[in-house]
Amino acid sequence: MNKYFLSLIGLLGIVAISCTNPESNTTDVNATTEQTTAQVKNVKVSDLKSAITENASVTVLDVRTAGEVAEGFVANAENIDVNGNAFDAGVQDLEKSQTVYVYCRSGHRSMIASKKLIAMGFTDVRNVDGGFMAWEQAGFPVAK
Repeated sequence: MNKYFLSLIGLLGIVAISCTNPESNTTDVNATTEQTTAQVKNVKVSDLKSAITENASVTVLDVRTAGEVAEGFVANAENIDVNGNAFDAGVQDLEKSQTVYVYCRSGHRSMIASKKLIAMGFTDVRNVDGGFMAWEQAGFPVAK
């Protein structure tokens, strides 16, 4: 019985060591995800408002659907639906080195779009927290 017990302990030790391999793909994937997220800057709607007021050369990207945009949008924003088939092709015309403010309805889709932009080589991408809902709640102008 001692023989079996020692064999079982040895086997469990080998399994434990193999499960803690520092070169696993999971570590690499998490490091890449954290790096991508770190490159997207989260900003408030007041930051977007200031940027529009102070700097005419910023790009404002509305990633909502055409139906949502029809109900109101930030003036001079370019609409390219992040869930549409033409998103990748549509953003190719944007200047990759220019600051791009990205918003959607609440902030979720804009973060997805922001990560896509970073992956495509954009260098200064700013996700607008709270999206268009926060813009309206702040009382900022809405174009229609």
